[in-house]
Amino acid sequence: MVMKINIRIKGLAVCYRQGNYWQVVFICDDWHKVKFTHKKNSQILVNEKELRREGEATRTAIFSFYNVENAPSPSDPSGLFGDDFHEILNLTDERLHGKHPNGKAKIKRKKDPGTELIFLTIPHIALCSFGQTDFPYYARLDTDNSQPFEIGYVSDKVGAEIKLKPGAIQGGSMLFDDGRDNASFPYFEDDVHTLIFDNDCGTSCKPGDNDFRMFYKWLKDNTNEGKRFLAGKFTSLSEEKDRAEFDAAIIEELKSPLQGNCDPVVVEPPPDDPPQGP
Repeated sequence: MVMKINIRIKGLAVCYRQGNYWQVVFICDDWHKVKFTHKKNSQILVNEKELRREGEATRTAIFSFYNVENAPSPSDPSGLFGDDFHEILNLTDERLHGKHPNGKAKIKRKKDPGTELIFLTIPHIALCSFGQTDFPYYARLDTDNSQPFEIGYVSDKVGAEIKLKPGAIQGGSMLFDDGRDNASFPYFEDDVHTLIFDNDCGTSCKPGDNDFRMFYKWLKDNTNEGKRFLAGKFTSLSEEKDRAEFDAAIIEELKSPLQGNCDPVVVEPPPDDPPQGP
């Protein structure tokens, strides 16, 4: 018999692979505080605890899992990409930052001063999509004269489902580097642990801004550090509008902070440079 650990990631988060690990990076501010919920079967052990520590530049949590069933092989990176992975908005999409001719991402890691980040390092998982946005995503370059383009429906929730088998060392854990937050998962057959990390600002977000800009506090286009995109869901579709009016309406909505534009993204292939710290 097995025990299950389900991880769900919502809101503003960047996911990329680092060898046989997935790194999940949350960009935080007063509206994005990473609410953590831990459920064991039907019991809530932790309910929407805020993981952000105001003024702390970085926090890192390391996950450990023992006796994982069907863990991805280090020699076969395809095992890191799970169900509906293609639905996750990829910043290396050719319509966004794209890739170099050598196949590497044009995205690099470079943090703006004062940016608050929370890192999750998760081994032995296949990252999956667990739901789509209700409306298609649109994006445009963050300039006044660029035209919007449709990306389509994208994932609004990502994560993994991990199965643990019994063994001499059993269960798993999540431990932050500062020791101030942790979770443990001792092995008991048929138990189900659900971990929810929610970095969505909802309707209480920074006035007059597009949350998608938050990604560029940590990620840069390595051919042009000033290049960034606005993205979000356009909810006022109408076939009666002509193209000019349609584009103008999209541009106005992309300026709104209420577009659900802090859904998770991936950088796949991973950022095209060595890590600069966590």
